[in-house]
Amino acid sequence: MKTILSLIVLTVALSFNGSAQQPIQNLRYDFTPEERMQMQVRMTQQQTREMATRLGLDKEQEQAIGEINLKYTLLRIQIMELAQTEEVLDIRALMDELEEKREKEILPFLEEHQMEVYYVVKEEQQKRRQQMQQQRGEQRQRGDGQRRQRE
Repeated sequence: MKTILSLIVLTVALSFNGSAQQPIQNLRYDFTPEERMQMQVRMTQQQTREMATRLGLDKEQEQAIGEINLKYTLLRIQIMELAQTEEVLDIRALMDELEEKREKEILPFLEEHQMEVYYVVKEEQQKRRQQMQQQRGEQRQRGDGQRRQRE
């Protein structure tokens, strides 16, 4: 995670030359597809390590779940690339379907007490995601109002 953060900070520092530059939101597009893939793989490995810690996975479970996580990360990347070149009607539905399939593959590797923790963590993540979406919506509303005032 520190490596990713360092890479982002370095990219920002190198791209800034004192004049008006592209908005920060567009920095993710400055990476090559290979760099984005490497970042996604590292984030997937980190996700697996966090799961192992929170769920108390043994090495065999961690290995199996890591392979599943990587498989579905690569599928998500393919869907995102497809969505950039072709019209994908409901990308959110595709991603949700992938997540359901990933979960079905992971659950057989978990013991009962680990499944309980898994579902608690999943619920926490969903709440956090909803809060972030709500905050983004509020920020967009404030931003739209500020732009209108300037114009």
